[in-house]
Amino acid sequence: MSSLEEVREIKDRIVDLQKQINTNLHSSKHTTLHAVPSKDRADTNNETIEDYLGKYMVTLRSEEAKFKDQYKTYKEELYKGLSELYQAPIGTTFAEQAIKYAEEIEKGDTTVREGISEIEKRLQNRHETANEVADEENVQKYGEYRYKIREYEPAPQWRKEQQPIQVNHQKTKKHMLSSRDMEIPIFYGDIAEWPAFFMMFDPMVAKNEDFSDVMKHNILRQHLKGAAYDIVRPFKTDGTEY
Repeated sequence: MSSLEEVREIKDRIVDLQKQINTNLHSSKHTTLHAVPSKDRADTNNETIEDYLGKYMVTLRSEEAKFKDQYKTYKEELYKGLSELYQAPIGTTFAEQAIKYAEEIEKGDTTVREGISEIEKRLQNRHETANEVADEENVQKYGEYRYKIREYEPAPQWRKEQQPIQVNHQKTKKHMLSSRDMEIPIFYGDIAEWPAFFMMFDPMVAKNEDFSDVMKHNILRQHLKGAAYDIVRPFKTDGTEY
């Protein structure tokens, strides 16, 4: 990951998956799983109760299998994306945005899990109701079965305590040099202000061996505004063009 564009692509990919699964859950809830099985529905379909219940049970298992596969794919992409976002390179301009996107995605995941839980409960309820109908009509019941869509839960690969260190736009913490804070002025492009900016930036950042090129480049970007920032904007933020 080396740009804000890549961060947005990760966020958009996972959010699209969340929207898709939520749409499918809503559709299943209000169409496929909306009707409660009954003898009257079998009569309306001109089917024997045995045939009707048999088809109904197949529908329930099909819905479970469909969402199980979709949820598995979604979780794989979710964990992969969150791992990348939470481990955005330290000191980059997009690190803070990566964390915000990750938190937004996790809120969306809560909604997805709540929707999956609701569908699991509805599948279970419909299965039990179908068995009750079978019992009332003196036909073979389909036995007990536990519907479970969320059986695939890979262990998360990210660690939130490893979130990127944010570089403040007005102040860079001198945690790698001493316990003091260092003040680097913001340079707007006025040539008269360049010496004051350079005299601070050069020894504290440019010649500081504790900072990598990517950190130096992004600290520089954080301390440029206006015309000065427009000059460095086209350069890559991975430090290769520092």
